[in-house]
Amino acid sequence: MDPCGCLLAVFPIGIVYGQSTHLYLMKKPGGSMAFPSRIHRRHIIAIFLLWSLLAIFFHHYNSGGLKREKIRKGDGMCPPVSPLLNGWTDVSNYTRNALSYSGRSPLQLGGSYQPVECRTNRKLAVVVPYRNRNSQLDIFLRYLHPFLQRQQLDYTIFVVEQTGKLTNPFNRGMLMNIGFTEALRLRSFDCFVFHDVDLLPEDDRNSYACPEVGEPRHLSVAINTFDYRPIGPNHFGGVSSLTTVDFVAVNGFSNRFWGWGGEDDDLYDRLRSKNLTVRRHRPLRQTRYTMLPHDTAKPNPDRKRILQENQFNASKAMMADGLITLKYRILDLQFKSLSTHIFVEIERQFN
Repeated sequence: MDPCGCLLAVFPIGIVYGQSTHLYLMKKPGGSMAFPSRIHRRHIIAIFLLWSLLAIFFHHYNSGGLKREKIRKGDGMCPPVSPLLNGWTDVSNYTRNALSYSGRSPLQLGGSYQPVECRTNRKLAVVVPYRNRNSQLDIFLRYLHPFLQRQQLDYTIFVVEQTGKLTNPFNRGMLMNIGFTEALRLRSFDCFVFHDVDLLPEDDRNSYACPEVGEPRHLSVAINTFDYRPIGPNHFGGVSSLTTVDFVAVNGFSNRFWGWGGEDDDLYDRLRSKNLTVRRHRPLRQTRYTMLPHDTAKPNPDRKRILQENQFNASKAMMADGLITLKYRILDLQFKSLSTHIFVEIERQFN
């Protein structure tokens, strides 16, 4: 029992044993006699009961406080499967009502979160390449944070925005490389999820936890716009997860793909050339995604030619194009409430 509880418990006992029938006030040192105050036995019993109840209350309150403190500090490791999972979510209902953040706990500035009820020793960075899709980004961030928190992950979301004229082709692979590089400047991460902004996972049993080294994971296997039919085994686009070690080993994404398509297929070829095994979650229904509506992107007319060139001498092409040849300019770095937002300038002549 805490000191306060002990004091509350001992005080009434002293009253009972000090005066069994009456209690008189004593003469004050150096002063006059205080007026006598008679307290009958029934009064003493009432006082005793009241103080005993207070002692019990404080004891249980403080014990509960210690338990809450242990939960807050997260003394135990998080379980392999979180007890907070909901399973499948009707994403269509969510997208119509995604007006506010609904996470379990306040985020740290920059879109970072650590579970409060347990500890995890692996840190995840989610990298989102982005340009000119503000409404989609709002829905995505407000949806994904609660999703990741229910999985009890230690994570940060990075949004990498390509600035400049909208007529300039979008380079998804280069933005992923920039997000990877800049994230590691801020914190050490064990793994990365590379995530398109228009894809929402429907089932929180689709784990975003770090994969094993040597086993990159393709997460967005079944998408509603394709009637949830499994995407081909050679596909690695949409949402994928790699350890930091594996991403460095393949020199990241190629920087050569300007416009839609090609960079994810090239990354798959890089993984295969390093004898890495691509994994996918089972059962299939847990890997379903909803694609948010958007205008169709203009395909990259050079994607097939670049893929063929890289496949001709995969090892040489991989080491000559990627993280080690990455060039860009950081225009701004903003730590927002739901993400770390990186504004970059990239040009074709850089690569």
